Amino acid sequence: MRLEKKQLENTIRIKEMEIEIVEEQKRTELLEVKRGNDLVEAEFAGKAKGHEFEEFVKGIDPKLSAQQKISIWKKQMELEQAAQVYSKMGTCVCLCVSLPFACAFSCHTDTNTHLPLPLQLPLPLPLFPQAS
Repeated sequence: MRLEKKQLENTIRIKEMEIEIVEEQKRTELLEVKRGNDLVEAEFAGKAKGHEFEEFVKGIDPKLSAQQKISIWKKQMELEQAAQVYSKMGTCVCLCVSLPFACAFSCHTDTNTHLPLPLQLPLPLPLFPQAS
């Protein structure tokens, strides 16, 4: 009787292990599918960003050098990243003064709008307040 009980327990444990193995194989397959989806999504995002850059370069003043165009593009990307970061804060003002011109945007995250603000700033802006 004890021998039969022990054999039954062993059989049950073997079946449980087989089920666990099948579950792990399914998890592995799922992870592979997710990884593939992530790669496709990243590829699509990269192509879209490349197309966006190409359109930006075509649409900007042709008198600007390639380096100036890239610099402006980078600043625009920094502003977009800042807008994403500050989107959790409600309203923010983004100010960029390192371009050949100053620009500012008011980011209203509740309405998803980015409005240019009128600027009345002396350029170049002083980095430190001057002592009187």
